[in-house]
Formats: sequence, C-alpha cells, structure tokens
Amino acid sequence: MGTAPSSAKVAAAFKHPEPKEVPKENKYYLQNLDGYKEMRQQARQDGDVQATLLDGDLFKAFNESYSNDGKIDLKEAQGPIYDKIKDGRLGKEELTCNERWTIRYALGEFKWEYDARQFIMNSMHTLDVLDTADKKLTDKDGVFKALRGPSLKELQEPATKKGPGASEDLVLVDGMLLDKGMLLAVKEAVSDDGVVDAREAVKIFLAAADTDNVLTRCERWTFRFILSSNEFTDAAFNFLREALQKLTENDSHEA
Repeated sequence: MGTAPSSAKVAAAFKHPEPKEVPKENKYYLQNLDGYKEMRQQARQDGDVQATLLDGDLFKAFNESYSNDGKIDLKEAQGPIYDKIKDGRLGKEELTCNERWTIRYALGEFKWEYDARQFIMNSMHTLDVLDTADKKLTDKDGVFKALRGPSLKELQEPATKKGPGASEDLVLVDGMLLDKGMLLAVKEAVSDDGVVDAREAVKIFLAAADTDNVLTRCERWTFRFILSSNEFTDAAFNFLREALQKLTENDSHEA
C-alpha cells in the first residue's frame, strides 16, 4: 500500500475508491475526511459529544477488507467489520454517531456485495444506538430516525423547527444537516416496495445534480446517508456511486 495521501486528496476521498492509508488524528479517530468535522459542527446541539471525527479502527477494517480483492463481501462484513462496529464501551455492543457516519462513508467509498450491504444495514438495528450526546436511545422512533432518517410524511411537511444552520432545503439528520430534496426523492422511491431500483436511482441522481451538475459536500454526505438507510438493487447502488462521482464537486454545506 502506498504512502499517506496529501490533505487535498483526503478531502476529495469521495472520488478515490482505491485502498489507501488515511492519517489518524489520534489513537481513535481519523483525520478530517471530506469536511466531516465541519458538517457535524454546523449542526451541533447543546450536549453533543466533542469528538466529531470518523472512527479510525472501524475504517481500517473496511479498508483492509476491500484491499483483499477489491470488494467487501458478506464474510468480511460479518467478521472483522462487525467486530469493530459492535465494540462499545465496557464490553457493550454500542453504535455511536461517529461510527454510523464511518459506516456511511465506507458505503460510498468502497465496492460492496449486496449481502454484505444488507447485513451491515440490518445489524445496526441490533445494537444499542447512541444519540449525538452518546446517550442510549430507548424509544423505537428515536432509533429509527437516527438510522433511517425522517419519514416521507415528515419530509413533505413545511419546515417548522429549524436547528443551527437549517433552511428550507436542509434537514437535521443524525447530527448533520442534509439535503431535503435528495432524502425526499429516496423516500418516494421506496414508498411502493421498499427497494430502490435503477429507474428510481435516476430520480435520486437528478435531485443531487440539480441544474448545475455540481455535487456539494452536503449532497455527498446526504448520498452516504441514503446508501446506509435504504435497500438498493445492485444496479441502482452501482449506478448512483458511479454517476455521482462524475459530477463536479465543491465544499459548500448547502443543498
């Protein structure tokens, strides 16, 4: 494996799916990838944990699994990856907000087999899900929103409550302000059979591309959330990853 990429390459990691070494901020966390820290701090609420960086050991498990043969399969997802996901404090099987976003980053970064994607998405519901303040979510609705986001009905309603930095086009989801239009497109796509197919993936792509064919940082993180919270056919999953990577990118936090 080569030397660590420059900071510019790390910031643009969304377009570079090849296995790589990513510098660590400290023992536990990666250096800031694609403005994750800034995206989290933009939506920060009172009581939220101070650490807003991706999990270093978990990302290493994704990276090493991918490096074996250019994809992540079910055996790797059930083995070394899941071992790191469930590795909580004091032996508890917990899932923190930073770990969830590390999973989401990996889903957009690496090639996955269908069964592996489904296992990871479903396994998150079996753990103690912690909120952005590292407190266990005890109600099913809170867990569902952290893992799957707002419902179709909620996204269709006019915005009434706005968190820090929120606007008509942004919605607060699991500690980050995401593109409301993209979330709405995917919820409408799965409203019939619960699965995003290739035809429906085109609608999600158009919601991300807008009229300028520019993919903002906000839209990139929204895309990662969508991949982790919905079931896609392989054709739809691969189309979105490849099509969105061809768009021009900028670091705007706007939708």
